[in-house]
Formats: sequence, C-alpha cells, structure tokens
Amino acid sequence: MDRLKFIPAFEAAIRSADPAKLAVLRETIRERGGPDEFTVASTELIRKHPLTLFRLLTIISDAAHEKQRP
Repeated sequence: MDRLKFIPAFEAAIRSADPAKLAVLRETIRERGGPDEFTVASTELIRKHPLTLFRLLTIISDAAHEKQRP
C-alpha cells in the first residue's frame, strides 16, 4: 500500500477538525491497510504539521485499539 494515498485524507481531517471526518478517516485506514499504514503516514504528517501530534496520537491509538475490541 502506498502511504502517500493517505495524505489527502489526513490533511482534510486535520484542516477540518471535524469529528465526522475523523471517523471516516479511521474507517478508510482500516479498509486500506490497518493501523500500521496509518502510523507510517501519520509520522510523515507530524513532520509537516507538528502541532497535530497529540490529535494524531489519539487517532492512532483509537485505530490500534479498534481491532482488539470485541
């Protein structure tokens, strides 16, 4: 999976800070390759947008724990 495919979705969610768009982003990540790809792409975004670090960590944590929930 090409991690650059995630970038437009991340940037749209970050710009909007809309919870609905963030939920769609989480679903997109699951469909396209799971939390591992999400982590790789978000690392690249953190370099570009350092102020989003905590927001991205929350999203990554939520995505990582989704698979573990019954």
